[in-house]
Amino acid sequence: MRISTPIIVASLGLLLGLATAQAGTDAGKGTEKSKPAAVERPTDKQAPSKEKQTPGNLLSPPAESPAAPAPAPAEEAPPEREASTAPPPGMIAPFAQWNPVENGPTFEASADLARCPKSTLCTPVLAKVKGVSAGSGDHETYDITISFGTGEAGRTLSLPRESISGAISFTTVEVDAKNSLREIALSYYTGGAHCCSYLGIFSETPAGIALADFGERDGDAYGGSFPKSFESRPVFEFSDDRFKYLFGPYSDSAAPASLLKVEGGEIVDVTTDPANAAIHRHWMEVFKPGCGDGINGHCAGYVASAWRVGAQKEAEAYMLMHHTSRRTNPDIWLPEYCRTKITGSAECPITDKITFADFPDALAYVLHEWGYSH
Repeated sequence: MRISTPIIVASLGLLLGLATAQAGTDAGKGTEKSKPAAVERPTDKQAPSKEKQTPGNLLSPPAESPAAPAPAPAEEAPPEREASTAPPPGMIAPFAQWNPVENGPTFEASADLARCPKSTLCTPVLAKVKGVSAGSGDHETYDITISFGTGEAGRTLSLPRESISGAISFTTVEVDAKNSLREIALSYYTGGAHCCSYLGIFSETPAGIALADFGERDGDAYGGSFPKSFESRPVFEFSDDRFKYLFGPYSDSAAPASLLKVEGGEIVDVTTDPANAAIHRHWMEVFKPGCGDGINGHCAGYVASAWRVGAQKEAEAYMLMHHTSRRTNPDIWLPEYCRTKITGSAECPITDKITFADFPDALAYVLHEWGYSH
């Protein structure tokens, strides 16, 4: 929104002939030109103000010589929006980002990984990140080497160019308590529908730099920024993507939480840790309404989350009351499995196929095979 309010300031120079001893003395000429009030421009996230803007104090000219109103200035084009580089509230911003397409085929950056109490001073430990584009065409890779400046050899990760959409982000995080330094999180987005974000954590270990490779996960997990809560509760919350497209399309799927952390440079599954029960109860509440509407994918996520906190009896009873049965909809999605391992395009022998009569049977099988129920 642009506010254009003409402000007219008329200055009158008056010569006063006074019949006094001071005759011939000129009076001060004109009035000081008033400074227009600054107009705050709304940001792109602010709603334009609808309050009418009024001019300030106006000094009118004499009636016998009215001044013509000043023409309104021509409307100017709005300034181009600048992309914000600030992280969302409560997030830690990346210390560096590399987009080989825009920034060139080589890259270098550094960050201090020293872990020090706020009340003490310590020597910085500079981690160095180097990137280089290698190969060409379908075989082009982005080779990234990270060293921690502590004398050990660097660790190199080779990323296929075709897997990366946009920039590769590097963020210092505090997620591994079993070392003396902070860690570097490497992340990027692959693009595509419902997919995917890669995450790798580089940690100092007695054996050198370890890479905790979380792989590509559904969604735009962190976008390069990471929650500041990692400083006190370093748990990565993902979803169990096996539940997606299992009992319905993506929009009707509900995947329970998968909780992982890094210890000594390795990934540790803490999904069933009682300390994380509140997370599973949260997702129970999120998935329950959909299950109540007869969406089998939401019923699956609801019951699976309930098993994590020992509330499976209540959840299963609710699921049996509200799920969509094959009797009412013969076209519900049900998975099929094979008792023998098959590879490539081979088909499962008919005698080895595992099929299900209805949704509750299929859900019970999945929860048992995947370690939810026992």
